[in-house]
Amino acid sequence: MNVERLVVLAGPPCSGKTTIIERLKSGDAAFLSDILKIKGSEKICFMDDWQLHKLNDSKIDQLVLHYDFLRPIRNGFEAFSSDPPLNVIDSASEIVFVTFYAKPSILSARLKKRKFKLLLRFPRPIRLYRTIIRLKNIKLSEKFCLSPELNLHYDKWFEFCRGFDARGHWIVDTSGEEPQMFELSDWISDPGLNACLSAPGSVDFKVDTNR
Repeated sequence: MNVERLVVLAGPPCSGKTTIIERLKSGDAAFLSDILKIKGSEKICFMDDWQLHKLNDSKIDQLVLHYDFLRPIRNGFEAFSSDPPLNVIDSASEIVFVTFYAKPSILSARLKKRKFKLLLRFPRPIRLYRTIIRLKNIKLSEKFCLSPELNLHYDKWFEFCRGFDARGHWIVDTSGEEPQMFELSDWISDPGLNACLSAPGSVDFKVDTNR
């Protein structure tokens, strides 16, 4: 597979990836689409990490990959480089990374809301196994997102991304009512921005908790 332009949207569950993708598709995320040069959603291939193996196209002009960066932990991989969906990076001519962030307390609240909505649905027998797996994943994510390990995981992700000649790396902070976007270098160097890694939050960006 040959990808002309790859945009990797990465972050933990409930950090806002799906919500932003829906806004990109509907043209309601100009702040992001203008910077990333994502135009005309009908010409863009949007794929979840777990679906990527189903992609049979030999050439893709623009691919937006929705990547849950807790996958390596859940699947027992020692490093991001061992996670199969990320192999697509090697086939891309141009790469842009977008890492999503939300304060741990907000992530935890969103995950609890997602779990509650999932429990309210009575799954059909054919989907029962998948529902159980999703509940287990949410429980693991809740525990991980409130631990110091989350910060270290972000560091490992940034280190992994630095191994590629990417066109850019952006941080999207969805802790507030509207997402805020920063270049990674600015976000890391400004204590006023990255200090929020341990700060409590109260205002919530409207993230889709139904997945």
